[in-house]
Amino acid sequence: MELNICHLYPDLLNVYGDVGNILVLKHRAEERGIKVNVVDVSLNDKFNKDEIDIVFFGGGQDYEQSIVSEDLKNNKEEVLRQYIEEDKVLLAICGGYQLLGKHYISPNGEKLQGLGILDIYTEGGEKRLIGNTVIYNEDFDLNEEVFNFINTNFNDVTNYIIKQVTNMLPVLGGLVTSTAAGLWNVVLGIIISIYILIDKEKFCALAKKISYAILPQRAADKTIEITHRSSDTFGKFLSGKILDSLIIGILTFVVLTIFKMPYTLLVSVIVGITNIIPFFGPFIGAIPSVIIILFVSPVKALWFLLIILVIQQIDGNIIGPKILGDSIGISAFWILFSILVAGKFLGLVGMVIGVPLFAVIYSIIKEVVESQLDKKGMKTKTEDYM
Repeated sequence: MELNICHLYPDLLNVYGDVGNILVLKHRAEERGIKVNVVDVSLNDKFNKDEIDIVFFGGGQDYEQSIVSEDLKNNKEEVLRQYIEEDKVLLAICGGYQLLGKHYISPNGEKLQGLGILDIYTEGGEKRLIGNTVIYNEDFDLNEEVFNFINTNFNDVTNYIIKQVTNMLPVLGGLVTSTAAGLWNVVLGIIISIYILIDKEKFCALAKKISYAILPQRAADKTIEITHRSSDTFGKFLSGKILDSLIIGILTFVVLTIFKMPYTLLVSVIVGITNIIPFFGPFIGAIPSVIIILFVSPVKALWFLLIILVIQQIDGNIIGPKILGDSIGISAFWILFSILVAGKFLGLVGMVIGVPLFAVIYSIIKEVVESQLDKKGMKTKTEDYM
């Protein structure tokens, strides 16, 4: 099957990119296995109505319309009229539609004769008639009040939306800029971290050298010992929490997939990342996840809360203790205390590093207190004072 499309005056009437209509027609037809032939017909070209299935007549400026009008009158009026009277298909846009009418009067008063095939005429004014128009149709069962409201206010609503979007552009620009700056800082941090890790032995030796140079040997030994203790505490805690959070993220993904929850991967990533924060992490991750699922299904959001509660109980009582063990060496109260204090001063980063940081400070204070008690010949265990 073949379809022959005639594009009238494509070199003159294409001011609105009307060739796009031809491309769409061609593409839609070819998708259905119909071969399409496009025939361009312009000035002084012959229009053979018997070989054409669809005629496309685009729009153009007043000057180009005047040229086309003369050619239509002299060369194509009769055969184009016959084509239309035979009930064949013609798609006319803007200027092409005007030229099928009786006449067109431009804003400066110049009268341009049309073919008179359609019982219409066009008069140009100082203000262009552009925008959206709603035409009443009984099939839509649209009452008159609603119709009048849409017809009167649609353009106002559209303009309001455009205005708001325009006002948001600077905000979006600032957001994109800050996001790009943040990503650059992350990339820069990773690069610097790689260089530091490559030369970490050299940096450690340099730090030792400086410590022994400016401090008494006993103080330098103690400083180095505390540094090693801090490195050990931070290393065990952070590596353990990252492994724990990875397991929780995977477990959450599996369970949510089984229960056919929406946005499974996104929610699992949120839960896994926020789980790095001790104590408050599960609650911080659950809030945005519940909101996301709530937009899809309130019932599934409630099920999600129950699932997360069970998973966090498993993490707190089984997975966490197995991985972290007693690497921190402080009670639950001091863990909560350290998170609150560090979070207050250092924000999200403080909530992550607050526990190992406080554990190091706690171990130093404990060592000093027990050392003073030992010098006085007193017991050092806390249980002995209960």
